Amino acid sequence: MTFAANVIRVLIASPSDTAELRAAVERALHEWNGDRAAASSVILLPRRWETNAVPELTGEDGQSVINRQLVDEADIVIGIFHSKLGQATPRYASGTAEELHEAKNAGKRVHVYFSSMPSDRKHVDPEALETVEKFKKEIEKIGLYGSFDTPGSLRDQVRRAVEVIVLLWPGPHRR
Repeated sequence: MTFAANVIRVLIASPSDTAELRAAVERALHEWNGDRAAASSVILLPRRWETNAVPELTGEDGQSVINRQLVDEADIVIGIFHSKLGQATPRYASGTAEELHEAKNAGKRVHVYFSSMPSDRKHVDPEALETVEKFKKEIEKIGLYGSFDTPGSLRDQVRRAVEVIVLLWPGPHRR
């Protein structure tokens, strides 16, 4: 049976070393939809640059295209970091950092999570880890971040966050 719903676009922003973690966040959103969408009249729509950005030659850099297509259209942005910050853009230390700051500056809800999972020292660049730690200190100055030690704990934290978000979200779904 169909139902009318408000769609909340959730951008999952993260560097390339977090594929498993992005999948955990997406699972959390789909699980929430399966359990709560009909009752709340809200659907959480996961968005990811690798599946939702469309190649486009515009004369601007690739991150600007992603920002226009996904960040500008997002209602919520969830940022995830593990062992690296990501590739620098002309404006920020990484594309993910740019997405988070641009969303925050636009007044969107931004939730940031840092991994405390062990890293395989053979495959991790110590400089990259230092850059993540520096960014974490930057985030501490402007808000509260979450920390997770397994993909499951990240999924659970995101699930709790979206419960609060939907509860506070303005619109006809509130009863």
